[in-house]
Amino acid sequence: MLTLVVVLAAAYAISRILSRRNAQGQLLVVTQMLSPLFLVLGKFRMGALIHIGRLTLVDAPSTVAVIYVAFQLAFAIWMPASYFTIISPELEQAAWIVWWAG
Repeated sequence: MLTLVVVLAAAYAISRILSRRNAQGQLLVVTQMLSPLFLVLGKFRMGALIHIGRLTLVDAPSTVAVIYVAFQLAFAIWMPASYFTIISPELEQAAWIVWWAG
């Protein structure tokens, strides 16, 4: 659930702050999408070297879950960001007015 909150907040910020015409927003997405491909071997070797008791970090389920979420976060942010970009700012402002009017 925490991941969903982080993903939606980041996707909203990327879609509203970094516009579609802004090349930095596209570069951010491409950089985040490609980095796990290049870093997976280094992170695996580092996790295999660190021992906690009889387990390495690769063997611990919580560490594997954190690494999996970190690798999937860029794609998970990119998908709703494209959806938020479709929604016009005027429609969003109208929704805020209806929300606060009660």
